[in-house]
Amino acid sequence: MITKEFKRNKGITLLALVITIIILLILAGITISAITGDNGIIGNASRAKEQTEIDNEKEIVDTCIVQTMGKSKYGNITKEDLQNELDNYTGEGKTEVLHGEDILYVYFTETNRYYTVDLEGIVNGPVIADRAKDNYPGDITKDENGNQLSGSSKEDAYQINCIEDLCALSNSCNKGTTYQNKYIVLTKNLDFKSDLSYINGQITIEGNIPSCNSIEELKEILTTEEGFCPIGTNVNGRDDTFRGHFDGNYYTISNLYIDRDKKAGIFGACWNAEIKNIAVKGKISVRNDSSSTLVQAGGITAWSRGSTFINCVNYANVEGAKSSRVAGISGVEYNDGSKFINCANYGTMTGGNNAGILAWDWSNNCKIYNCFNVGKANLGIISDVYNDTNAELLNIIDYGENSKMIPKAISKVKNCFHLLQDTNSEINEYVIICDEQKMKSKEFVDELNTFIETGGNGSNIDTTSWAKWIYHENDFPTLDVKTTWDGTEWKTVEK
Repeated sequence: MITKEFKRNKGITLLALVITIIILLILAGITISAITGDNGIIGNASRAKEQTEIDNEKEIVDTCIVQTMGKSKYGNITKEDLQNELDNYTGEGKTEVLHGEDILYVYFTETNRYYTVDLEGIVNGPVIADRAKDNYPGDITKDENGNQLSGSSKEDAYQINCIEDLCALSNSCNKGTTYQNKYIVLTKNLDFKSDLSYINGQITIEGNIPSCNSIEELKEILTTEEGFCPIGTNVNGRDDTFRGHFDGNYYTISNLYIDRDKKAGIFGACWNAEIKNIAVKGKISVRNDSSSTLVQAGGITAWSRGSTFINCVNYANVEGAKSSRVAGISGVEYNDGSKFINCANYGTMTGGNNAGILAWDWSNNCKIYNCFNVGKANLGIISDVYNDTNAELLNIIDYGENSKMIPKAISKVKNCFHLLQDTNSEINEYVIICDEQKMKSKEFVDELNTFIETGGNGSNIDTTSWAKWIYHENDFPTLDVKTTWDGTEWKTVEK
């Protein structure tokens, strides 16, 4: 009896021990989670510490702004004055004040945080600042860390990491480096008015744009007087045109300012080039008052020959004079038939002979596919052609502020739509006239996409790489340039 009782008691004790261990493990897990989890003691303490740092930094900026405005006769805030106050408050090297567009950035070097200050002195942040990084500014043959690039493939493309790199590309091309068969890629958004897009103002290649001793000096040159010098000017013919592959990587070049005598655009002249995935904002103009047709301007390029433009979007206002050729994408297509695919114009075209996409098709052989115009222009898509034309337009819409879409001479037109605004205008007979209600309907967008999916409604048209049209409720359709037709289905590029 004693032996049996002992065994029974031993069994109960082991069970209790197991239960105790399980409970302790559960409690330990709860405790560890409470300490180290996302909402744990350590996590909350870390966030509280970070928030205290942020509050302190914002208080520093606020205090220095008050002092800066108080010392100014008109209560203005300048980059230099705010930097002086911050240096006095925190010590030199602790902060850096940078110009943005209509704002200032205050950068705290130790915490790597940025804050914005608007014209009224309101502080916001911390914010994510898209600041250029490049250990070799002005040398596009090296990446931002100094690794050598060959430019011979998309994978090893030359890189545009900052404004200095873009200036170096312009200088080298205009001195005769055509970049034929070379690949160049833009790695970030660039803003000519923002310090964040510059490194030091120095350019390693001599040319039309001089090397400067500071960002402010270079920025002054690029945003006043003649402004940026276009890449490829075609002054010496073939030797100074751009003939490479330029991929904007879906980034935007903002506050571009160009005021030139004959050719104006981010590119001046493109010959057998490929320009793609780029958007441009700013002001572009040619000021030559002569009647010469050599005076050209475009948001993307002034002059093109046998080149391809894919996913190019212009927001810039482009201005010409007298007989100049002015357009959102290309001022002139000279010869060999350039192609424009998935391109769009939002900018206002003024002066000369102007249009939303292409002003003058000298080649009579341009191809404009799956494009649209929103901006104001004399003609929505093409302004003029040279005599009999073999130009081709497919799946185009024009709802910009203009009287008509294309000249009457163009006959290779299919699935192209124009928003009627002037009943007295002579409309090309192959263009389909639409009212606003139809253009803003989902059925209209489906019609545009079906044309792509069916190869031009059974016409065996190669619509590979054409972008998908997007429906916007109570608004006109636009293109999703990152979603394209591969011949069997829609595929979206993950940037």
